[in-house]
Amino acid sequence: MDAPDSPASRGAQRIRDLGERLDAHRKRQQELYPDLTLTGIYNVLEKLRAGVALDAKDKAVHDNGLVSVLRQIHDELDAAVFEAYGWSDLKWGTGGPPVSSPTEHGQAARAPLEQVLLTRLPALFLSAFPISALSMLSPRTVTCRHGVV
Repeated sequence: MDAPDSPASRGAQRIRDLGERLDAHRKRQQELYPDLTLTGIYNVLEKLRAGVALDAKDKAVHDNGLVSVLRQIHDELDAAVFEAYGWSDLKWGTGGPPVSSPTEHGQAARAPLEQVLLTRLPALFLSAFPISALSMLSPRTVTCRHGVV
């Protein structure tokens, strides 16, 4: 267990705080606008990240859901999680190597980040478990939309 004021403990607390802030934001907006759905909010968020123009319906969702605020909270949460894993080089919005910000360059810029994460996550998983523990797993290969895992 980490000391209460250790960097790891502070990082975990920051992630918890941001998660609570995100949850409170979504609930508050949905209480104010009962027709607002999470699907609608996140569809508009994806359009913003991809640089797609919003139509009138999307603009209403954006305004009612305060989607730009949601986006900011998610970006802060992503940065806090990356920092917790020691991956501070993967911050959104830096515009520099190894990834560019999807908020600045659209959907195509997200691919490099996904590629980096798909390289780092298996290594993180393998570092967390001894090889003997992994031998209990099924030998079948798991695939996802990004390839073999």
